Amino acid sequence: MTTLIVSDVYLGSFYNRARELAAFIRSAGFGRLIILGDLFDKPSIERLRDEEWEFLDLVKSMSRRKEIIWVEGNHDEGLYDTIPSLLNIQAVKQYEWGINGKRFLAIHGHQFDIYSRNRLILASCAGVFTGSSGE
Repeated sequence: MTTLIVSDVYLGSFYNRARELAAFIRSAGFGRLIILGDLFDKPSIERLRDEEWEFLDLVKSMSRRKEIIWVEGNHDEGLYDTIPSLLNIQAVKQYEWGINGKRFLAIHGHQFDIYSRNRLILASCAGVFTGSSGE
């Protein structure tokens, strides 16, 4: 496998599976990891548990020998300048690459979500009521 893509990790939320994802990433053979948005639940690191810090340490250590790209997601907004220095990885709004003459595009996709785009306050409230706020 040349490229592994993960999205919607939601570090800082009560329902993420950082430990399981770290184990999978350690066992998978790949050359490029694309974190396709929503690495964090909210643009804040105060709520991270030990296993979430361990996941971030894994990503940072892997960045020395593998290509790792983080594509900003809607939950990550405000972290665009922080992520590269925190994890030693590339931050982009979208990522394009080619393999065997084929072109690929990795984009989180929230730009196409009319509900979230046009009703940001309502979408945020819905997240609180459905438990996606992590509390």
